[in-house]
Amino acid sequence: MSAARKARDPLPQDQLEALQRELASGKPLARAYLVRGEESYFREAALRALTEAAARAGLELARHDAGDPDFRAGELCDDLGSASMFAPARCVVVRRANRLLQQEEGEAVRNSAAVEAALAFLRRKDEAGVLLLEGPGLRVDSALGKAVREAGGTLLSLRKLWETPPPWDPDPRRSELVQWLAARARTLGIDLRSEDVVYIAAATGNELAALDAQLDRIKNRGEASLRSVVPWTAGSSPFQVAEELVLGDLPRALSGLEALYQSGFQGKDGRETNANALTAMLLGSLRNKLSATLAALEDPAAEAGAELKKRLPARTPAEWERFARHVWALERQSRTGAGVDLDQLCAFALRTRTKRAAQPAASQARSYR
Repeated sequence: MSAARKARDPLPQDQLEALQRELASGKPLARAYLVRGEESYFREAALRALTEAAARAGLELARHDAGDPDFRAGELCDDLGSASMFAPARCVVVRRANRLLQQEEGEAVRNSAAVEAALAFLRRKDEAGVLLLEGPGLRVDSALGKAVREAGGTLLSLRKLWETPPPWDPDPRRSELVQWLAARARTLGIDLRSEDVVYIAAATGNELAALDAQLDRIKNRGEASLRSVVPWTAGSSPFQVAEELVLGDLPRALSGLEALYQSGFQGKDGRETNANALTAMLLGSLRNKLSATLAALEDPAAEAGAELKKRLPARTPAEWERFARHVWALERQSRTGAGVDLDQLCAFALRTRTKRAAQPAASQARSYR
């Protein structure tokens, strides 16, 4: 593994806080900023901070969105290549700038012109003005990313927070999402117990804007209980539900199934709510996990990963054989015209539950203070 791979980026919220401190210090703005990553909540916060700092510095804001049907590359090129008429300099903001780098049919010439104009702007380091590039799919090793670094600019990589705790510390309070939510509650002056923070995160899912909205409900709930004002809106992951089914953890499997089919699964391409698609993903993951487990049972000398090491003790070899027969029966049923529905999956979870399923460690009701 290369040194670059080993060096992990700071947490997104830490990057954002560092940016806000730098902007509040009164230091001149950098020549360029590249704001990337899948977490739109953090990207929007970074954009607000940067554009507000540019406005305070007296810069003219020229906004463009490369993903908008009305986007005009020529107008962007003009703003990048000309001086501001109404301010000392211009801050050119390009939303969804990753679209500039896509060489789609009929767009290669337009995109090339816009990228070349941005690169030329960045090479003119002694000229006043700022270029702000934003986009979830922007790569740090792209032409624009390299040029931003060479111009002494700032790159922010704002990924989504991890919903699950690290494998070496499975306490749900240790997940990045729960830690962020606890800190956010403190910032807003909301006193929450640790189990309340874990519940809110589980009920809402990995949508930071939605979690912010939940905190607003809690802050203004009056005498109502926390759980009465925090609706369960989170979906679930078919891959995690499959793991709970394999482990035979009935409570977690049932709650995961209900959440999955009620709210869907948030994938990279959006939220999937089609029941047939969810069932196909769930059964496919269940089949893969079972196959890996059976292979490990046949070759005990083979090195097992952390997931398999947790899974293998959940059942005896004879119980794994019975579980496999139940899975194969479920798969055969899924290929019939009737298919497999939520009730049948819950019945499967009930039939294949184990007494050795991992139980969450008892936690004391301590506060994040």
